[in-house]
Amino acid sequence: CLLLVMGYSTFRLAASGLALPDLESAGARWLRKQAAPGAVVVAAPYVVMQLRRIRPVSFFQLPSPFVPTPAVLADAHASWIVVDDREWMFHMKDEGAGAAQIDGALASCCELAYEAPGSRVYRVRQQSTAAGGGGGGR
Repeated sequence: CLLLVMGYSTFRLAASGLALPDLESAGARWLRKQAAPGAVVVAAPYVVMQLRRIRPVSFFQLPSPFVPTPAVLADAHASWIVVDDREWMFHMKDEGAGAAQIDGALASCCELAYEAPGSRVYRVRQQSTAAGGGGGGR
């Protein structure tokens, strides 16, 4: 019985592993080629683990409901955002937020750079004027 349970679990993990990576990692694969070394990327933890030579910021570090506002992105010095349906959108919905909220927030500060089933990659627009105080250098 134990061998049957272990065999089934192994088969299920292998099957899901073969089906999901192509869909959900497409944004990370694309961004690996685009992002400059040291660029700050805001994404789900499993996405940032796939990126090399970047400075990751987990979307969990954003204030609930995890909507990336321009002020939060500026504080993080973010250059890119990878929004995935599997984790980020799932947790936003758990917090009572939806796709309209994240789309509205990103429209004011970012541009869609790449889209694949299950993920979207946004480039954060550089602000030409500093809002409020702070001594951010250029």
